[in-house]
Order: sequence, then C-alpha cells, then structure tokens
Amino acid sequence: MTTIAVRPAAQGELADIVAWYENQEPESSAPFIMEYEIGLKQIEAYPLLRPKVEGEIRHISLSAYPYQIWYFADEPNDHVEVLSITHQRRDRAAVLKTITQRSTSK
Repeated sequence: MTTIAVRPAAQGELADIVAWYENQEPESSAPFIMEYEIGLKQIEAYPLLRPKVEGEIRHISLSAYPYQIWYFADEPNDHVEVLSITHQRRDRAAVLKTITQRSTSK
C-alpha cells in the first residue's frame, strides 16, 4: 500500500488555500478539501499514472478547482511525497524552481 507524506511547505499552501475559500464564504472550503482528498486518493491508487513533468516530479489537476498537486512517487518503496499545491495558472517553471529550492534547502 502506498503511503503519502505531505511536506510542511505543501501543508502551508493547503492551509492558505483553505483560508482563502473560507474568507470568500464561510464553509466554502469543505468542497475544496473533499476534492483535494480525492486527488490524494487517485495519487495513492495510481502514483505513476501521471507523466513526469521534470525529473521524477509529477502533478495531478483537481477536477473541480483550478489547483494542482505536485508530487514525487518513490515506486520501489510505495511512498509518495506531496511537494506543493498550486493554482494551475501559476507558471510551471516557477513552481518547479520553488520545489527544487525547497528540496535543496532541507
């Protein structure tokens, strides 16, 4: 069974997104959270389904929201690390640069 770990930076991004939806309308973050959890379940079930974007980094788009979950799948160890959660309009190169900088500054 695949395990999923969400890096602290991605947890912070998730918290920011949830807070934004809550500020728009109370209780409006619940559907987003459900969609995020569906994305995680899809990653857990089929971690290698999405093509590699750069190196071993992959991403999945949420169906009902304009966000992407960026992750690394370690197939031999059945482990996935969520690296970032970003708005789909964010520049791909900037996202990858941020992920790389986070990884090298551990």
